[in-house]
Amino acid sequence: MKKFILLGIMILSFLIQAESLTNQGIKYYKNNDYKRAEEYFLKAIEKNEKASFFALGTLYQEQKKYEKAEQMYLKAIENGFGITAFNNLGYLYYEQGKYDKAEYMYIKTLEEGGTPFINLGLLYEKQKKYEKAERMYLKAIQNGDIIAMYNLGVLYDEQQKYEKAEQIFFKALEFGDKRAFNNLGILYSKQQKYDKAEQMFLRAVENGNTNAMYNLGNLYEKQEKYDKAEQMYLKAIQNGDVEAIFDLGVLYGTQKKYYKAKEYIKKAADLGNEKAKEIYKIILQIENQ
Repeated sequence: MKKFILLGIMILSFLIQAESLTNQGIKYYKNNDYKRAEEYFLKAIEKNEKASFFALGTLYQEQKKYEKAEQMYLKAIENGFGITAFNNLGYLYYEQGKYDKAEYMYIKTLEEGGTPFINLGLLYEKQKKYEKAERMYLKAIQNGDIIAMYNLGVLYDEQQKYEKAEQIFFKALEFGDKRAFNNLGILYSKQQKYDKAEQMFLRAVENGNTNAMYNLGNLYEKQEKYDKAEQMYLKAIQNGDVEAIFDLGVLYGTQKKYYKAKEYIKKAADLGNEKAKEIYKIILQIENQ
């Protein structure tokens, strides 16, 4: 979400004078100094710098101050910032689960000449309106949006349309979206095509995808390749994957390495994993009998 908001802010910085109060506020916003940014945006509004309505809306949205953000976006629309403000309002309503209002704002964006196809696709997908979501992603792809290929692949995967998902993920790879390696691994794993899944996860790992490390650990564990599973879980943990801590504990339990199992289950429990908390309680009860 932050990248989406920053794009709007950066567009503003090109449209307004460098010495303006709004631009000063944008500088503070980019440095995460929201208090000073708000002060400058409010001063800019007093000086009739209309761009600050939109800027202040994005600031409030970032802080999840939804009512204030809504007010500022509506003011921005009144002052000529229709496309960007309608689009951001759509996302604002989406975040709050107000899907009808979100759809209305995205359609208004379209009417103003914008292209919120991905956002509409995400909205329809969230509501399980898969045909509408598919149409929006396809329109986004026609407009050259590479991210939409990835999203469409995920959509097909959710619907178990595996052949279509595979085709789209490979298309995404052709356009440089390396995330698709991991998704292809998941896709093949679901179909028990374990050799292909392994190849895709390894490619994803080569490209620095930490989720793929965890997924590859799962794949190896499923195949009872425990040494390889352990290596992948440890690699995922080194790269900050908390979920892998619990799975490694379970793996050690399966191998009857109970001391190590207890160690990692406790680590996962301490980090808030609910399953780990339950299992660790049971371990302590057994030890105290």
